Parts: sequence; C-alpha cells; structure tokens
Amino acid sequence: MNPVKCFEHHRFGGHLLLHIFDQIPLFQFPVGLEMFNTFPIQSGWSTALLVVLTLSYGHEELAWEMLLQHLDKQHLAQVSELLKAVKGSQVASLALLLGIATRLISSKSYFICPEEVAMMSLCIGKALELSSEQRSSLLIRPLVIRVQELGDLMITSNRRSTEDNEVASLATVEAVNRLKSHMATLMIVGRQNSRALSCSQTHGSYSPAIGWLDPYTD
Repeated sequence: MNPVKCFEHHRFGGHLLLHIFDQIPLFQFPVGLEMFNTFPIQSGWSTALLVVLTLSYGHEELAWEMLLQHLDKQHLAQVSELLKAVKGSQVASLALLLGIATRLISSKSYFICPEEVAMMSLCIGKALELSSEQRSSLLIRPLVIRVQELGDLMITSNRRSTEDNEVASLATVEAVNRLKSHMATLMIVGRQNSRALSCSQTHGSYSPAIGWLDPYTD
C-alpha cells in the first residue's frame, strides 16, 4: 500500500480510511441480505468503503472476506480497528460519510445507482443512533447537500427502473429529514447550554463560573 500525503487526514478520525480505500477497486453490491429487505438490491458495483461500511452493520465477516482479497491480515486488522473507532463516534461517522459522498459525486464518468443511495441512507441512520456531539452540526449541512446531490445524480443516471429510483428517493428524503431533525436538536441544546451559562450568578465569594451550582464546602 503506497503512502499518501494529506494535511486533512487527522480531522475527525476517519479520513485515513478514505485514502486506504482509494487504492482498493470497486466492490460488488451485497445481494440478498435482510438489511435491505425493503429495497431490491441488484448485482452491481460501488466504492469498496461504502460497501464495507454497510456490511459492517451486521455482516462483518462478509466485509472482511471481501477485503482479504486486497489486504493482508495485518492491514485488515488495522483497517478493522480504524473502522471500529469511526463507528463509535457520531462526528467521525458523519465525516466519513461526507467523504464517501463527495468522492462518489466527484468521480468522473461515474453514475449513481439506487443501491448506493440506499446504502448511504442506511449508514446515516446508524450514525445518528450514536450519542450526539455538538461538532456534528459542522458536518450535517454539507452532508445534506451531498445526499441530495446523490439522489439527483441517481435520477439523471437512469440506471434502474422508475420504481426502484422512487424507492431510493424515499430513502434519500428520509435520511435528509433525519439529518435536519438532528441538526435542529443540536441547535436547541446548544442554545439551552448558552442560556444556562449566561445566567450564572455569584454566591458570596464564589466565582460566576460555579454560581449556577450549589457550592460544596467542608
């Protein structure tokens, strides 16, 4: 695996995975899995990272089996640890999805399939189930834009039937609505925290910073 120079890979913890998977060819869509029982997945190909990330939610063994064709066991273990760390953080998960979506959109001569939109929507849902982090607000707006762009490109690519595109479009709308709802929640919580801090008052000789708490003294 060739080294890469990037001044951004330290941000949010998951950017390095994008560079690693840039050197891995496309993977075939996972077909016949229960996680897609509401969507008719057909045989096709997509970026390896999106496929592996999707499979990691309940089908890790299949994901590692596919990766072993391109990575040795040592590198696979390192990738596994990186992915595990990313999936444990909402910020890192959303940042990784933003990177994946950006790469899909910027790929020249590349078309977007309904399966890719469905996988992105599933992974976004999993990320939003994690503990909320205020820094997620920095990523939600650009991710919403990218997801909407993916939906538009899917329609213009016209690779599947109108019915399949409509099902995937609904998944896109659901993902966007969940992201916007989460953003609103973060903004409300942020305002409440600001009010709580601004209303702190002094009590006796104690500083305003602890004025909103009952001071403990021996």
